[in-house]
Amino acid sequence: MTTFLLRLLPVFVAAILAAGTWWLAENLRRTETPPVVNSPSRPDYVIGGLRAARLSPEGRVETLLLAERAEHLPDSDTLRLSLPRVQQAGEATVRIEAEQGLSIRQGEEIRLERAVRVTRDAAAGRAAMRLDTEQLTVRPDDDTASSDSAVTIRQGDSTLSGVGMDADNSFRTLKVHSDMRAVFGPKRGAASSSPRT
Repeated sequence: MTTFLLRLLPVFVAAILAAGTWWLAENLRRTETPPVVNSPSRPDYVIGGLRAARLSPEGRVETLLLAERAEHLPDSDTLRLSLPRVQQAGEATVRIEAEQGLSIRQGEEIRLERAVRVTRDAAAGRAAMRLDTEQLTVRPDDDTASSDSAVTIRQGDSTLSGVGMDADNSFRTLKVHSDMRAVFGPKRGAASSSPRT
């Protein structure tokens, strides 16, 4: 009997050591403070009342970015914006506002979402313009904008709507991707007539 117990002793010791090691590792794991890691939803700093400007080589403000709140997301070097507003100087001032947005690569690309509105002042014989959509990507350096959502554009008495668009403010071009519908008001100075579609 004693010989049998002596043969089992190493097994018991190994089992006790294994159980003790498991217990120690489990308790250390529970008491360890998890490392703080920045995630896409965890900003490393927050700015209240953001005001950022891009200047021309002559020092004039070309693009002004404003937001009620901005959160910096370090993993993508992106600013998450609350109530962003963009203002671009030019022949006619362009103003853009939305409920939320992202500023990517220090403002090279600005993605705006929810209740996006673009207005352009009247200038050089052109009526003021207003665009409404739910999503808009603006590239200030290229003076371009694009959307994959439904858009409605009003200028004077004319209205144009469709799904998706590409706009180039420098060349004054607009391409609507699909479902385009347009109603043109009478030309200025022309006799009154019913709108054409």
